[in-house]
Amino acid sequence: MKRGVLGGLIFAFLFNFEVFSQPRYVIKMGTLAPEGSTWMNMWKGVSKWVEEKTKGEIKFVTYPGGVMGDEPDMVRKLKLDQLQMGGFTVNGIYMIAPEMLVLELPFLFKDYGEINYVRKKLFDRFNEFFLKRGFVLIAWIDQGLIRMYTKERVENLEQLRKQKMWVWAGEPVAIETFKAWGVNPIPASVPEALPSLQTGLVNAIYTSPLACVALQWYTQIKYIIDLDIRYEPAVVVENKSTYDKTPKEYQKYVREAMEIFLDDFLREIQQSNVKSLVGMYEQGIKPVKWSEDEVKKLEELSRKVWYDLADKLYPRELLEEVIKTIEEYRREVKK
Repeated sequence: MKRGVLGGLIFAFLFNFEVFSQPRYVIKMGTLAPEGSTWMNMWKGVSKWVEEKTKGEIKFVTYPGGVMGDEPDMVRKLKLDQLQMGGFTVNGIYMIAPEMLVLELPFLFKDYGEINYVRKKLFDRFNEFFLKRGFVLIAWIDQGLIRMYTKERVENLEQLRKQKMWVWAGEPVAIETFKAWGVNPIPASVPEALPSLQTGLVNAIYTSPLACVALQWYTQIKYIIDLDIRYEPAVVVENKSTYDKTPKEYQKYVREAMEIFLDDFLREIQQSNVKSLVGMYEQGIKPVKWSEDEVKKLEELSRKVWYDLADKLYPRELLEEVIKTIEEYRREVKK
């Protein structure tokens, strides 16, 4: 065979291989979750599984750790198709489907059993709100149960009211909750929280134990109030336009991957929150337990927030539906 012909065949083969190996669908995904965190490790497992199932026709490019900005920035990029997927907690959820923030009302849930039951029963119900805004709810995961962390020892509501409490800017449930408690919240973004703690602009924060460690906030606090004040959901969403362009078989693979990884992931998130809490205590951070009377004060003030936000942030009937589902679970547990 002549060298020119052979060279042409080799070139043709390489060219065809190159075309074959190129992904048909590149999906860019942004999140605040840091590299190496439990959330990111789960997403890597999901994305790799889907890429293998589609033989490389879907390719995920992930931007962790707020590389694409805070959650409001990433939501805007989703709407402009600069991102096609996003992993969000309450601020991003608020910008897309604020109705879902009914889940983060203070003292609504007692434990993860209740949360998991509501997730199973009401996933499709919440997806309706995302679909209305041009998004698809791919997965409902957890940020976790939320506690407060302080630089000063805080043993009661009166002392809490004297703290400079960081609150995520544009996060209505937290803002309304702290106002109802008589605490003056200081709004800032997540990337601004650590510098604010370091400079003394704020001296108290709230988040899950896992996020407190992952975001390095624990390096600036000395006490943890030993009380779960609320639950925070997290979601993975996709532009509906991108979702609709991908073949139904590939859409199915994404959902299958989430189902395969979800139970283990939720269990790992819940265990990691416990481990993070223990780890902070081992670092010398002190737990502070409030009396039953002080906790009861918070619970009574919080109930007002539930109904003040009804028909403003979420429909009243949705709140009643969530409460009814939780009560249903509690009855089942008692049997």
